[in-house]
Amino acid sequence: RKNKNKVLSFYLQMLEYAFSHEYLENDADYRKCKSEIVMISSTEQDDVVQEREVLTSQQCEALVSAICDAHDKMITMLMLQTGLRFGEAVVVRVCDFDFAKMELSVSRTSSVDEYGQRKEYNRTKTRLGQRTIPLCEEFALIVASYCKAFSYKGSDLLFPSPEDGERMIPMEGSAYRRRLSRYCAQAGVPHISPHSLRRTFCTNLSEKCVTDADRIARSYIMGHSVAVDNR
Repeated sequence: RKNKNKVLSFYLQMLEYAFSHEYLENDADYRKCKSEIVMISSTEQDDVVQEREVLTSQQCEALVSAICDAHDKMITMLMLQTGLRFGEAVVVRVCDFDFAKMELSVSRTSSVDEYGQRKEYNRTKTRLGQRTIPLCEEFALIVASYCKAFSYKGSDLLFPSPEDGERMIPMEGSAYRRRLSRYCAQAGVPHISPHSLRRTFCTNLSEKCVTDADRIARSYIMGHSVAVDNR
């Protein structure tokens, strides 16, 4: 989609240049071409909006209840409770949690390399992505119990790949996406992507924002600049 938008933008720039330099003499042709490019671009934006599905609190509860796998349930709850990007969530380690202060430190991310393998990086997606997220007491206790149940400690990944016995490879994204789709069907909620879990958190948080200070705090928690919304 990003490449398509770049191509459409390039075509529009060429059209504007051609018309402004009188390479296009017919005004009707110019308007027709421009309207078609804008229409295609609008269709692309509509597709994006459709993917921005968010769940209600009741749907979130139904989704979590439908997940039987402990790792899938935990990562789903983590994104719903903290708004982490999927790339940030899969590389969370036990040492990132401060259970005494009920905080989660975000300082790493993961992405798929040119060979299709998910790799961990000691940086976040953006400079503002490095942050500390407060946790509610109930969820902090759930995470602590999860770590204890799987004997996770220190630098252990919370969500290792099932194929890896050393707990060094992050969970694979496409496999989780397929499982999430199945869980949505079982729970009777709209089919969503992993990123929709982050959007759900952001939407719920936005509803609680009243003052400018609230909105600044929300942007910090999401790893956004203050002016950016829901990305």
